[in-house]
Amino acid sequence: MKWLLCITFMGICLNIFPQKSELFKKHNPALNLYLSPFFNRDINPDSNSLINPATNWNINPVETVECNPSKNEKINPLMNLLCNPQQNQVLNPLYIKNLWPDDLSWDGQYIFDEHNELKGYVSRASQEVILCFNSNMEWDGYFVKASEKLFNHFSITGLWTGKFLCTDNKGGYNLFNRDCKWTHQYIK
Repeated sequence: MKWLLCITFMGICLNIFPQKSELFKKHNPALNLYLSPFFNRDINPDSNSLINPATNWNINPVETVECNPSKNEKINPLMNLLCNPQQNQVLNPLYIKNLWPDDLSWDGQYIFDEHNELKGYVSRASQEVILCFNSNMEWDGYFVKASEKLFNHFSITGLWTGKFLCTDNKGGYNLFNRDCKWTHQYIK
């Protein structure tokens, strides 16, 4: 009986873990250079002004009041508790376990640096909120949607860090600092 239970458990593991590996392969820019903004100029904000907030103020939270959480309470999690994971259990990975990257049912994206090395993970908690995890799978912040093409980054306590994501128009995002400089980190 024990051996049957052991074989069943191993079969389940063999069926689930390859799926995680396959998910990573689909998002890995080291295996598919089309996913890397350093090889694909269409998704590189230094070569595509439409996705660069320094040249496109529609996606610049410093220049656009509607996208600035210091000036727009709707996108500030300290004022709008519906987009604050500390106040809204539906968005909080401490309550919703499949938001964690190490959960077997996790379906998120990966954060890479300019060397195509894994730097972290993101999980979409809602249409408005994307949770951020470091490479050790520790929850370290979240992004709140400011527009169709922009998400502002907040600490776990809800303070705006000044960082923000802009879409690359190909299913991913590039990460910028407060000065609208690309950090060379991106999400796929």
